[in-house]
Order: sequence, then structure tokens, then C-alpha cells
Amino acid sequence: AQDIFRPEKLNLALILSLLAGIFDFVPIVGPLLAGLVITFIVALTSVFQALFVLIALVIIQILEGNLVLPLLFKKFVGMPPALVLIALAIGGKLWGILGAILVIPLAGIIFEILRDYLEKQRQREEKERDVTIL
Repeated sequence: AQDIFRPEKLNLALILSLLAGIFDFVPIVGPLLAGLVITFIVALTSVFQALFVLIALVIIQILEGNLVLPLLFKKFVGMPPALVLIALAIGGKLWGILGAILVIPLAGIIFEILRDYLEKQRQREEKERDVTIL
């Protein structure tokens, strides 16, 4: 069992990827902490590789935060991606990490209530038009 943890037996990229994935579950600070830890570990081997890893992590986080997550929220919560980004920015600014965690479900609830209200309002207006026409 001790042979498994010898440096030549470890696949460092796999372990660091798993670490990044685990840290990614912590909103806002998780990816930052993962990036710092991973960059530090890689820098022990090569500063050039550490710079490459840091740039790759930043690009991945930008794509995930600004493209992938809003599209997923749109698909599963039904909110437009722009509204998701605005809600995250406001929730994070007002209440920090807790706000960023709680703002999407809260915004989803408010969005559904407003959507339902507007749909009922539209149906009432259609009924009134139908009655007026008759």
C-alpha cells in the first residue's frame, strides 16, 4: 500500500483535478483556494508549468462562471442567463458567500412567482378582450 503514494506512482494531474473539483463545490472562494493550492504545488516542480496551470484555471473559471453555469441554471431553474449573473452579483455583493449560495434558489422562486402572475394577468386581459368583442 505504501508504494501507491510514492511520487513516481502518483498521477499528479488526476489528484490535482480531483482537488479542484472538490473545492469547486465551495462557492466563490473554493475555486480561488483550489487555484492557489494547485499553483503552489505545481510551482514546486516548475514555475513555468505553474504559470500555465494558473492561466488555464482562470480561463476555466471564467468560462464556467459566465457561460456554463448560467446555461445550466436556465435549463434547470428556467431563468435567463443574464438574470442568473445579475442575481449572483447582487447576492454575493450584499451577503457574501452565503448570498451567492442562496440567491439562485431565491431568484428562481421570485422569477416563478412573477412569471405565474404575468401569465395570469395575460389570460385575464385575453378574456376581457374576448368579452369586449362579443
